[in-house]
Amino acid sequence: MQNTKREPLVSIGLMSGLNYGSQGCREGLWRLAATTFAEEGVDFVVLAGGLVDSRSLLEQLKLAHVGVKRKHREEATDDFIDEHVDHLVEEFPRLWGKKLYIMTSPAYDGWIGERIASELVRRRDDLRLYRPGADRFELEHNDKPLNLILGVYAPKKGVWMRGDYFSTPIMRQLKDEMKRGTRGMGDINTVGCFASAIFNPGDASELKLPFFSLPALYKIAETRTAENQIGIRVLNLYSKKAKEATLITYNFKDLVSQEWELIHTPPDSTRIQEELVAVLKERGPQTAGQFADLIEQPRATVGRALDKLVERRRSKSWPGIIRDENSKRYTFYLPWFQQDLEYPVEEIEKVDSILGFGCLHAACVDTDMKYFRDEVPKVMLESGADILCGAGDFIEGLRHDLMLKNAILNGDGYMFNYTNQEKLAAYLVSEVLTTVFRARWNARKAKAGDLEESILKALPTFLYIPGNHCEWVAPEGFNSLATFGDTLRRLMTENVVGTLAEAKIYRPDLAQLVNRRIIRLEPNQRHLLASGLSLAMLHPYMSRTKTTSIRPQEMLTMANTNIVIGANFHVAEAVEEWKFDQAKRCGQQHVCLQVGTLKHKSDFENTKLKIVDFGVGLLKVGSLNGKIKRTETTFLGTPTPESQMRAANKAVREAFEERVRPT
Repeated sequence: MQNTKREPLVSIGLMSGLNYGSQGCREGLWRLAATTFAEEGVDFVVLAGGLVDSRSLLEQLKLAHVGVKRKHREEATDDFIDEHVDHLVEEFPRLWGKKLYIMTSPAYDGWIGERIASELVRRRDDLRLYRPGADRFELEHNDKPLNLILGVYAPKKGVWMRGDYFSTPIMRQLKDEMKRGTRGMGDINTVGCFASAIFNPGDASELKLPFFSLPALYKIAETRTAENQIGIRVLNLYSKKAKEATLITYNFKDLVSQEWELIHTPPDSTRIQEELVAVLKERGPQTAGQFADLIEQPRATVGRALDKLVERRRSKSWPGIIRDENSKRYTFYLPWFQQDLEYPVEEIEKVDSILGFGCLHAACVDTDMKYFRDEVPKVMLESGADILCGAGDFIEGLRHDLMLKNAILNGDGYMFNYTNQEKLAAYLVSEVLTTVFRARWNARKAKAGDLEESILKALPTFLYIPGNHCEWVAPEGFNSLATFGDTLRRLMTENVVGTLAEAKIYRPDLAQLVNRRIIRLEPNQRHLLASGLSLAMLHPYMSRTKTTSIRPQEMLTMANTNIVIGANFHVAEAVEEWKFDQAKRCGQQHVCLQVGTLKHKSDFENTKLKIVDFGVGLLKVGSLNGKIKRTETTFLGTPTPESQMRAANKAVREAFEERVRPT
């Protein structure tokens, strides 16, 4: 498989919401983040707000002032801050040889967070403090400017926008910055503190610039907006095209949700003590009487076993048990989770590499057929993608007087009716698949090994569903994409036969092998990937919304699969969501890749003041034991210049006519 690892021009580690001082603080996540950033080889790290939880620290400061005379309170405040800075000097993440930039949020960190950050930076030479709430990073490669700016933002005022949609507070924050800013936005922008993971390439949004949000790095206990994600992100730029940046997400929420599973009963514990700890891990805090009932042991026996557990000294794997005097229940010692718990580095077991596209709209004059035919296979080869997903609207169709409006290509002696539009779409997809197959096919290795396996390994899997434009043929009594499917299978079989014939290899079952790699799904049909993750595709018959994450979130709810590829809105956005499965009593990460279109524009959208996101989406999903641990998302699409579109489409059409007989 041709997948040469490229080194990015710049790699940036991004985190947010450490929330030091809160009950949800988890310093083990800080250490895990530092380890992960080091493994990714980032050039520097940015903390975008949430160094501390100001409300928790101010409550603690109030208690520290109890009994202190007014004239000594400033001194008591200094002592309080120094105590916390002393701790952070040692525990705040450190990447040897790399700079860490801190930005505080006036809304989340407050004055106390800014003061702690200032003192912390003064005492750690690897740290830098940037302006609270908003600042810009001039990006460099080998000490030379890239003329690219990363805009980093954190809430400046109190935010209470509780709702269901992740993009709402992000867009509010960015639009406020656009209105009040005097230096302009970054070429790519990120917002911290809202504990979500969205990624938008920007053209079709109100911002018109790529933007993304950041997960939190603490155990989420309170919902101010729509907090959902725990983890970190890494931004990689492989070119000076900010819209084609790659964003990596590490999901730590699985670890946090199961952190009690990381507790190990002391090795010399009795059987009853082991049973008590097992009950506590499974059911949470219990009274002695409840424990006795659950393990069916005498109350006195349970009481003695609990007393012994309370006396046990804490260790790296044992938090200790305490008895809460108010509730009379026994539970684990919380500060151990906050400071001492070590989260393991989870190794990625399998990777699914998917290139998604939608809204090809073959035969539309505004469709960039040259880009799809020539550039998409290059993306697949460079990235190692072995799955191509087409999420509907392969044809433009003929409704709404599109032919009379000159929105449809002219054929040479024929017209692009539904049949020929489907044939054209099949030709374009076959060219992509064939180019990838020929590049990956190795005749010498195939002859020496398993021929069938070699063919199937070189052939990408193509998954597709119809879209609403495809379904326009249904009222006329025709099956959507029937001609498309038949033509694609024929073309691919001929192309594979021809490729193998060059090496004097012949197989009578090539058509069957090709058919195994071309799979039509119904919308929302569950498809199992080789990794064990499930995938579905959706093409909702709906319009876009200004709240960009609504449709991807709705698709994640509808599909209930690990991965969703969606289209129809001509808007690109990736949304990740961690959902709890009540039936399985556990949660897991899900991701929706909503892709744009292969059309530069359309008169329909122009008249509604809408801009489209052009291009395709690349999604790499790393999983362990059937759960998503790491995602890597890139939106790609540098269209053919408008001045060359007519000639480019004509050349592709002529190649189509040479290869496929239009009806």
